[in-house]
This record gives sequence, C-alpha cells and structure tokens, in this order.
Amino acid sequence: MPEIKLKTSLDNPELETVLTGLIELVELSFPGRILACYLGGSRSDGTAVLTNGTDPNASDLDVLVVFTGQLSEDEILRFRGMVAACNRFSKTWLDATLTSEEQLKSGAFQMTLLSVLVKLAKVFLYGKDIRPSLELPPLRNYLVWLAANGFYTIGSARQPELPTKSAFNTLPFATPVSYPVTIPKPEIEFGGYDLYVRHLPDGTYQPGYGGLRWLVGHVLWLTAFRLAYNHGIYTATKRETVQKYGELIHDEWTDLVQEIFEYGKLKWLYVVPPDPTERAKLVGLCQHLPAYENQFLEDAQDFLLQLVNEGVSEELKPLVCETLRMINLPNPAFQSWLFQNTPDKK
Repeated sequence: MPEIKLKTSLDNPELETVLTGLIELVELSFPGRILACYLGGSRSDGTAVLTNGTDPNASDLDVLVVFTGQLSEDEILRFRGMVAACNRFSKTWLDATLTSEEQLKSGAFQMTLLSVLVKLAKVFLYGKDIRPSLELPPLRNYLVWLAANGFYTIGSARQPELPTKSAFNTLPFATPVSYPVTIPKPEIEFGGYDLYVRHLPDGTYQPGYGGLRWLVGHVLWLTAFRLAYNHGIYTATKRETVQKYGELIHDEWTDLVQEIFEYGKLKWLYVVPPDPTERAKLVGLCQHLPAYENQFLEDAQDFLLQLVNEGVSEELKPLVCETLRMINLPNPAFQSWLFQNTPDKK
C-alpha cells in the first residue's frame, strides 16, 4: 500500500501520526473504498481540550470518512467494530463516522446533520475533496434536527435518574417536562448542569456529575438553532457557532453564550473549577441558563407552529412527533397535531 500522506499539515506530529494510522487501517480493511477523509470538531479549529481520552472532559477526535459508491450493512458494522477496537487502547477517544458520497448527495433527511459537518469540515485530510460538490441541506430540515437536539438535552437534564447503559435517556422521558423550564436540580451546587458521560472500553457509558463538556455542548445546540432560525446560518463547530452568534445576533444572551464557551471550555477545560470565586462564577452562569433555554423554546415553538400549520412532510413527521413529545408546549395546536399524526392515537 502506498504511503499515506495527509493533505493538510496539522502542525501536531502526534495527532498526524494517529490520523495517518487510522487512514492506513481503513485502507487495509476496506481497500480502495475511501473517497475522502476530513477532520471535524474542536481539533480542527484549535479549541480541543487535550487530556486523556478516557477523561469525560476530553475532546473527541472527530473524523469523517466518506466511501465511494454505496455502503453495505457489513461495511458499516465492520467499520464500527474497527473504531471500537481502536478505542480500547487509544489515548484519544476516536469518534469516527462513516458515510458515502451517494448518501451525502441523496438529500435524505436522516443525512442532514452529517451533510452539514462534511460540507463545512475545516480540515481535508485524505483522498479527493468533495466539499465543493456538496449542497447544504434545506434549512427547514436542519432546524428540525437542531430543535430535536435542543429539546432532548433540555429534557434529559430534568430526568430523575441518569442513563446507565448508554449516553442517552430513552424516549419518552420518564418524567414529563413542560415549558417554561426551571433549573433542573436546584438542590445541588450547579443545578444539575455539570452532567458528564464517561466512555467505557466495552462501549457503554458511565454518567455522573462534575464536568462541563455536556453543559457547553447543550448551550451550543440551543445557540446553533437560534442562529439558523434567525439568520439561516449553518455551523459545524462550537467556536464558529459562538463567533457567528456574537456577530449576527448579539443580543442579551450573547455574554452568557460566550462565557459558557470561553470559561467552560477554553479556561476551565471542561472541569469544574476548585477555586471558590470561579465556582461562584459557574453557579451564576447556571442560574441564568433556564431563561436562555426558555428563549430557545420560544423560538422553537414559533418555528414548529409554522411547520405544522404549513404541513409536515412524511419524511420529517416522525422526528417532529418525537420532538413535540419531549417537552409539553402550551399551544393546543401541537397536541391537536400530535393526535392527528400519531399512528396509535386510537
């Protein structure tokens, strides 16, 4: 096999060695199938939190692998097994996603978020760069996915028990959540917003409290929605979302969004600070967060109401139904729409 040479220098020999090794492994396992590889996430824009990969506060290594032609179910399963095997000994948690050019160009609703990540990927690593040939998905589809993720993270923080076997609470939520929301767990210092999830070698997860990675991600899901809803902007990294929000919206929530990102990630490195003054700062940020969550929910209600009034396509309908069941919204139009569009309504 020819020597693998990355298309973009990362000025980080250790990271380049890891990525080169990963691409070599994929080439050996799936000869001739790679069309393109990209580096995404915070390691592509210089904001990664660089700690041990098993640390729940460490940034993942986000790699997007695009195959030529069609993907088979066997290839998907073997690729997942290969990534899982890498994570048993890797110092950096590998979050590698496999797709195909055909899928990316299909326009399928399920490919919405992945299409955005590939199209807007910051670093081209290997193969043929297909970003210029890709189209961003329809804004409506993108907003539905962002709204669903925002509803999910708001609802998850307000469940009485953390998930035990996966990184996600199962749906429907055990405890109903209604708008407007209040602080999830007022009896504990940071209100339950210091949720973290630790990856375990067996592929399961260990949830708990004491980290800030989930908090930052949660706020940026809400912010990405508000940015897309108000200005039609697509973003692929947390830093880009924060920057665009400050430039284009710059409202009463801008300082909260920027400080949660800058303190939570860049200064505190996703770790709850031990210093009393900084802990008080974090408490203050968390106390303001329910109001921002409610602002997001107000925007999302406006979008979803317009969506159901205009008509929801069959492709979008399952996720819209699931989203509206996550959080009880006061407008009766939503309950009426759910009744009409739930298969088991009778």
